[in-house]
Amino acid sequence: MYSLNHRARVLGSLLALTTLVTSAQSSAEPDENAKKSARESMAKGRKARDQGDLTSALESFTEADDIMHVPTTALEVGKTQAALGTLVEADATLRRIASLPAEPDDPPAFGKARAAAAELERDVAARTPLLRFSATPVRLRPPELTVDGTVLDGKAWLNGYRVNPGHHAITAESSGTRIERAVDVTEHQSEDVSFDFGPALETNAKVSEEPLPPVSTDRDSRSPPGAVRTYFVYGLSALALGSAGTGIAFGAVGRSRKHDLEALCAPNCTSDQVASVRSMYTLANVSFAISAASAVSALILYAVGPSHASPAFAENHAAASLAVHLQAGRASTGLTLDGKF
Repeated sequence: MYSLNHRARVLGSLLALTTLVTSAQSSAEPDENAKKSARESMAKGRKARDQGDLTSALESFTEADDIMHVPTTALEVGKTQAALGTLVEADATLRRIASLPAEPDDPPAFGKARAAAAELERDVAARTPLLRFSATPVRLRPPELTVDGTVLDGKAWLNGYRVNPGHHAITAESSGTRIERAVDVTEHQSEDVSFDFGPALETNAKVSEEPLPPVSTDRDSRSPPGAVRTYFVYGLSALALGSAGTGIAFGAVGRSRKHDLEALCAPNCTSDQVASVRSMYTLANVSFAISAASAVSALILYAVGPSHASPAFAENHAAASLAVHLQAGRASTGLTLDGKF
């Protein structure tokens, strides 16, 4: 008896769940009046498009798509957006068509619309202008980017930002300094936008040449013998890692820009476009050079320094000094380390 009642309850629950799902699907499905309104909007949109009124056509197609949410209505929206030159919006619409779930009972028109949308999306992506950004000097935290009032995330510094053809206002802000740029771009164009926040280091400027403070031989001192040298080892190691990461980032940007130029304009790229790629590789090389010099310096300090307990260390450490020199000229860039221990 218990078994029969239990099975009945399970069967009743399944039937109730099936009814609920069916009701939800039915409520999401447009009724006949809504479908009729969508068909009227589609006809109205096609008429406006034939008359050259693309703005009104887009409004009508959008009304139909808001009701139906099917590939055929979305395709008309995307095609009209592309014709109006709003390529970013068209790309988003066409990508949305690809994300719509396909059902086994879909009419053949849906399949044709999906194929047409995929082909048009490739064309729109190639036509959409790309803005690429760079800033000097390099900062651990990149400046905040704004394009036409929209704040971009940090990925824009690496991947660029797609915009519609036309005029665009761009700002970059870092440490209270705000720089504004204005660019005009056309279809198929890739534009480099640079921001100069001032030189990080003057040519042949000395980064640091402060002598190391004397190490007390008093065992009760708060700074034990060799503590300062240990701090320099840690500092140089951190600099090596940070510079290596920066070099990898610049190298990735350079490779990405090179691939874009190969796809868009090679072998007829302008000197400015080629120079943009070279600048990224140059910055990457400089970062790797700083990383290597810092790592070698840290190893030297750690491996060949005198023993903490050595009397010679206590006598000579007061006169110890360390100086790092960075030469950042147009022709070459170098890093040297001078010191005595």
